[in-house]
Amino acid sequence: MDKYYYFDNASSSYPKAPNIMDFTGLVNPSKGAYDMSFDTARIVFKTRKKLANLFGLKDIRRVIFTSGATHSINIVLNGLLKQNDIVVITNYEHNAVFRTLNHLKAKLNLELRIIPCESDFSLDLKVAYDMLKGAKLLISTHVNNVCGKMANVDELSELAKINKTFFMLDAAQSVGTITMNDIMNKVDFLCFSAHKGLLSLSGLGGLLINDDFDINLLEPLIYGGTSSFSDSEKMPEFLPDKYEAGSLNYHAIASLFNSIDYIEQIGIENIYQKNLELREYFLANAKGIIIHDIKNSINNVSILFKNIDISKATDKLNKDYKICVRSGLHCSILTHKLLGTFSKGGSIRIAFGVHNNLDETKYLIKALEEISND
Repeated sequence: MDKYYYFDNASSSYPKAPNIMDFTGLVNPSKGAYDMSFDTARIVFKTRKKLANLFGLKDIRRVIFTSGATHSINIVLNGLLKQNDIVVITNYEHNAVFRTLNHLKAKLNLELRIIPCESDFSLDLKVAYDMLKGAKLLISTHVNNVCGKMANVDELSELAKINKTFFMLDAAQSVGTITMNDIMNKVDFLCFSAHKGLLSLSGLGGLLINDDFDINLLEPLIYGGTSSFSDSEKMPEFLPDKYEAGSLNYHAIASLFNSIDYIEQIGIENIYQKNLELREYFLANAKGIIIHDIKNSINNVSILFKNIDISKATDKLNKDYKICVRSGLHCSILTHKLLGTFSKGGSIRIAFGVHNNLDETKYLIKALEEISND
């Protein structure tokens, strides 16, 4: 098999954690009174506990398994927001947030307030404070998926608490790459996926709900069987069953347990430092291209070529160099409008991950230089 140089970790990590095993032999948990079912239920329980510890959550029942970050985001937005509510977001949110809010804006007559920011993606916190007055929900991506900008969660959390506004963090790009063992003290909801920084399988994500949040305020998104209180015609009101209708993706949950083990052995702080070092080396040495270098960013870099469009350049990187990157708008209209790349069809995104190294980064730089000189 040809050697590929993979720099598309913002889409999905590759390779996955080496100790992810084949769990197709597992059976559905809590569906049968036999040992095989009990064994799967124990793995699900242990994975909830591991995730709760990873984010500083006390009640492991508030770890809700979903199909991914988008599913988690939809649970919060569809379940929490009511008619005429006010929602405040940053100016660089992912379409998972932006499209859902635009749908609900028409349906619920929401007022959507967007915090302005400078070209370096720094938010105007004074304006943010004013915008949060009367708002029900503040939403921020933790790490931007296009350029890697990291939000100041501490400052946003403080503003939300002052204004008695709920705070949801889209952590799809940050989970597994940034130490977050006290994050649930700062947010009410955290949404994540398993297949990016957590090095696990797609089709799995999670929603974490703050220990003090009143779950009566959050309606389920999906209704159906839960294998609990099957004599009732209504959804159970207790956690996690209230938000986990249908069968869990227990094969992926078991894989996630093992991938978190792998990440913890390496150390999330070590992963963070390595990704940052590779990004900084790239920024210091890449020549002949347009680089959108945003301060306080990690993992991701957005670039353009001066003499070739992004689709042709990406195709050339793939065919001639076996380099995997993603070009386009990256499901983030707001970000590309800020960068000034929306009218160009987006940019090429380079996303470093735990398995990248310096030699691969040097090879990437060499390939970009050769293409820019064509």
